[in-house]
Amino acid sequence: MTPRAYAPPALGEGIDLDLSKNEGPLSDSNLLEAGDGIGELVRRYPDTSDLRSRLAAMHGLSPNQLLLTAGGDDALFRCFLSRSGPDTTAVATRPTFEMIPIYADQTGIRLVEIDWRGGRFPVETFIGAASDADIAFVVSPNNPTGSVISEADLRRVASASRLVVLDAAYAEFADVDLTPVALSLGNVVVVRTLSKAYGLAGLRVGYLLGPSDLIGEIGSHGSPYPVSALSAAIALQRLNDPAHIGSTIGEIRAERVRFAATLSGFGVRSLPSQGNFVLLEHPAADLVAEGCAELGIGVRTFPDRPGLEDALRITMPGDPEHFSRLERTIATVLPRFASPPSRTVDLEEVPR
Repeated sequence: MTPRAYAPPALGEGIDLDLSKNEGPLSDSNLLEAGDGIGELVRRYPDTSDLRSRLAAMHGLSPNQLLLTAGGDDALFRCFLSRSGPDTTAVATRPTFEMIPIYADQTGIRLVEIDWRGGRFPVETFIGAASDADIAFVVSPNNPTGSVISEADLRRVASASRLVVLDAAYAEFADVDLTPVALSLGNVVVVRTLSKAYGLAGLRVGYLLGPSDLIGEIGSHGSPYPVSALSAAIALQRLNDPAHIGSTIGEIRAERVRFAATLSGFGVRSLPSQGNFVLLEHPAADLVAEGCAELGIGVRTFPDRPGLEDALRITMPGDPEHFSRLERTIATVLPRFASPPSRTVDLEEVPR
C-alpha cells in the first residue's frame, strides 16, 4: 500500500491575496543582496555554521544543541525516522499539523490520536497514551486551531513520556514561548522555523533544539545538506532586522483579535488562536471560501479531514491594507450564508 503524501491545496484563478498557507509577512528589506560572493555560495556545498551559531545563540544554546533542517517539517520527519519501526508507537493530538499523521504512515509508526478541538490541552488522556508510546508530538500553538498547551501540562507530558517533540513553529505569535521550559526538561526537543514570523517559507529554513545527544541522534537521519548556502545567507540577513520582525508580529496579534471580533459580529464562532491565523466554523465553509475566492482572497478549507469539514483557516496578513481588504471581503461574503440573517457590521465599530 502506498503511504499517504502531502498535496498542497490548489488555488483558483484570480486569487491575488493568498491567506491559506500561514505564510509570514513580506519583508521591507531587500533580502536578495547576498553580495559579491553569491557565485561561490551556489557552486560549493553549503557551510551553514554561521547561521547555526547565530540561531543557537538566540536561544542561549551551544551549536551542538541545534540541528538545521529544511523547514520545520523536515525536523519532524527526522524525529519520526529516529524512532521508525513496525513496533513503534507515537501519540499526537487531532486535529494537528497534517504532516504528523502522514510521516507516521510513511515511517510505519502506529499513531495514537487524542482529540483536542480547542480549549485546554487534554493532558490526562494524552499522558495515558504517551506513557506507552515511544515518541509524543505536541504542536503548540496548534495548527489549525491555534490552541496552546500550558507550561504545567507540558511538564506533565514530559514526565510521562520517553521523548517529546514540541512543534513551536508559531511560538513568536503566542502569549508565552515555551521553548526555554521545554529545553530544561531533558527529554524534549523543540521544532522552530523561519517560515512564519520571519516570512521565509520559500527558503525552507527550520531547526531543531534540544540536548546535544538527542540532536546528534536525530541529526544522523536525513540528508547531510538540508539548507542551501544561499538560503542560509539570506536567513542571516533577515535575522539582522529584529525591529521589523517585532512590529509585524505585533500587527498580526492585533489583527487576530480584531478579526475574531469581526466574525463575532456576524454570529460566526472562531477558536481563540495564538498562531498567525484564525480558525472559524461555518456550516457553509466551502461556499464562504468560494465567495472569498471570487473576490481574490484564498483561504483554507479542510473537506477531507474529519471534524474540520465546517472549518475555515485564514492567515492574518500582517499588513493594514491587506487586512482591511480581508475585513471588507468577509463583510461581503458572510451575509450571503447567514442563518438567521445577521446584522451588517460597521467595521469602524470593531475594536482595533
